[in-house]
Amino acid sequence: MSAYRDWLDFHIDAQLGMFIDEVIPAPGRAGKLIFSMQEAEPMWNLLFVDVPSEALRHEKWIAEAFAARGRRPVWYLADSPDQGRPALPSPWQPRGQNTWMARGMDGISNIALPEGMTLRRVLTPAQAEHFNQLYLNIFWEGEMSPNVALPIPEPEAWAGVSGGSFKTHHWLLYRGEQPAVMLTTLCRGERAGLYNVGTEPKLTRRGYATLAIRAVLAAERREGLQETFLLTECDPGLEHFYARLGFRTVATGRFYCRREAG
Repeated sequence: MSAYRDWLDFHIDAQLGMFIDEVIPAPGRAGKLIFSMQEAEPMWNLLFVDVPSEALRHEKWIAEAFAARGRRPVWYLADSPDQGRPALPSPWQPRGQNTWMARGMDGISNIALPEGMTLRRVLTPAQAEHFNQLYLNIFWEGEMSPNVALPIPEPEAWAGVSGGSFKTHHWLLYRGEQPAVMLTTLCRGERAGLYNVGTEPKLTRRGYATLAIRAVLAAERREGLQETFLLTECDPGLEHFYARLGFRTVATGRFYCRREAG
């Protein structure tokens, strides 16, 4: 199973040009900074800390990089086998955490969906519009705002094919003709990241997300997928949900913000 740093590099590469617009190596071994021009969420505007002592030594340089882009400094520090669970000293304060999880394809098999439910790759502009609207319904209460970057930026031109070194597959699980669950796989070689997993708010707690994930993993396995990872966002309950689907925890990361005096 791939380690955290392998998945971190994969994640940054996969999201570059989508939610991530800029990647900057910090001085020394401080880590990597990522920034989004549109998304203001900390997940897309932060320093992935490599060596904490190096990051602290270059704190002024890092703060200036954030300020130049109109972002508040957010540092992200993950545990590791050799360092255990490191922490940043005061005045840095933890502000939530997420979990990196991964699994192989052992035990993944084709499943029969219940009558009236179908899994479809997003291949047409109309489906792309459905996908984007479901994204807004799930993550932004149905409203578009200037700080939201849609998963499919130009739905009217979407034909199911993306450029670059990653294959982007957007998926919808339909209940009749109503989109019920969305998710995205970003694939390179035999590995993939699972993103944008969500259920229409009116259709939650019915097992639809579990069905969709299993069906998508089975479809991707037929295309050669051997390993996949995901991030749980900042909801601790999701770790248990994905563990039931065979994912195991690779690392836990914490977001830190600096507490200013006064």
